[in-house]
Amino acid sequence: IRFDIVYRKFPRKFQLIIDMFFDILTNVVFILILIHSVEYTIWNYRIKSSALRIPWTYLLMCFPIFLVLIIIHNSALIYDYIRELLGKKVPEKEEVLPWQ
Repeated sequence: IRFDIVYRKFPRKFQLIIDMFFDILTNVVFILILIHSVEYTIWNYRIKSSALRIPWTYLLMCFPIFLVLIIIHNSALIYDYIRELLGKKVPEKEEVLPWQ
């Protein structure tokens, strides 16, 4: 969490370092969660769901998949931050915000 009023006053390189730090921190936390969630998901293979009669593993697998996708996304952002810190041109990605 950062304060945008203070954050925007920093130079761009310092903003990149802050963004990179928080993305790396998020990746580390999500990797730790991913390890335990995969173990738990595999352990639940013995339990069947009452309605579908399929193992709980298939029902719980959406959470580890979500974590992997977020880790990949953050890793791509970290790569872009490193490229920009090294002075290489990073293509701007057009982001459409829902409130605009």
